[in-house]
Amino acid sequence: MPVLFTKVLGFVIVFILSFPPLLLVYKQLKVKHRLGMMAVLCLGPMIIMMLYEFKLLALVINQGFLAQAHVLGVADFIYLHTALMGVIMIIYKDWLIKKRAFFAN
Repeated sequence: MPVLFTKVLGFVIVFILSFPPLLLVYKQLKVKHRLGMMAVLCLGPMIIMMLYEFKLLALVINQGFLAQAHVLGVADFIYLHTALMGVIMIIYKDWLIKKRAFFAN
């Protein structure tokens, strides 16, 4: 399969799956600048991922810290990081649910 076809097919599938929830959130936002808020919600995590995961975490693994790959060829540091993020989400779950104030009821 040509690379371009694969990329276009992947884009179409992701767009079809992600557009309805994004449209629903856009309609329910009560803030004045809904389009700007949507841009922050969509692009913010991508920017954080590029800087934090691809630069910082890769640097730590390249230095050799928990870099041994065991299950599925993934470095142990990634499993540690994922577990830590899960624990943080569980700890802040109630606070995050209460902060839905900018969404319509």
